Amino acid sequence: MKKILFVSPRFHTNLFHTIKYLKLKNYKIRFLASNKQLIEDYTHIKPIIIKTSYFSLFISKIFKKFNKNNRFYF
Repeated sequence: MKKILFVSPRFHTNLFHTIKYLKLKNYKIRFLASNKQLIEDYTHIKPIIIKTSYFSLFISKIFKKFNKNNRFYF
């Protein structure tokens, strides 16, 4: 069985049919995401939510002081 790992800030609806097709072709799929939205359809896959690390939170605070903070960087 072939395995595929997706890593993204969130599971987007555009990936729904891709995941469905790959599962039909007997791929084992894992999806790592930093958040989960109510609007998305999780029928074919349940993303594994990764929490933000303490180091990333620390770096984000530093960037915030310089108005350079973007929550998707870390």
